[in-house]
Amino acid sequence: MKKVSLSFRVEAELRAQLEQRAKHLGVSESIVIREILSQFFNKENEVLKLRHEIEDQRKDVTELEQALIKLRADLALGVEALLVAGSQPVSPEKASVWVNENLREL
Repeated sequence: MKKVSLSFRVEAELRAQLEQRAKHLGVSESIVIREILSQFFNKENEVLKLRHEIEDQRKDVTELEQALIKLRADLALGVEALLVAGSQPVSPEKASVWVNENLREL
């Protein structure tokens, strides 16, 4: 990959830290700066990926919540029908009251 020059100003304290880090690692200041930039952009990409994953999981949770709501409604309807048509049938009104008190309120 072609390299290009880059120049910028930093506070004297940052420059001193850069010099110390480069000396400690036994490399040039340019190498330290390149590594810092590389790590920064790699972490930024990781953060973006995680944000997308979180958004996808939120969508999955929303879909599961909707499916659960529908399942509960279907269960309530099925129980109501069983109460009305069972071996000891109750009136549709009583079945509806029982379902509302015991299933729909959960």
